[in-house]
Amino acid sequence: KLISTQTIAQRVREVLAKEKIAAEPSAVAIIAREAAGSMRDAMSLLDQVIAFSGSSLEEAAVTRVLGVADRKVL
Repeated sequence: KLISTQTIAQRVREVLAKEKIAAEPSAVAIIAREAAGSMRDAMSLLDQVIAFSGSSLEEAAVTRVLGVADRKVL
């Protein structure tokens, strides 16, 4: 069964808070959306983005790391 994007986003925010990593709400939303209902995929994507971005997640960095189009482009 697929997990809702809202549930995934909430869990991502919890992990980020525990790790003391700041994140833009739009960055968290992109990670949750790209996970496509899979919490394991969300955690994997989050790990990739943190490895690239460090202590702060911004929308531009997340779109670049994950290879998704920026909303402004669309």
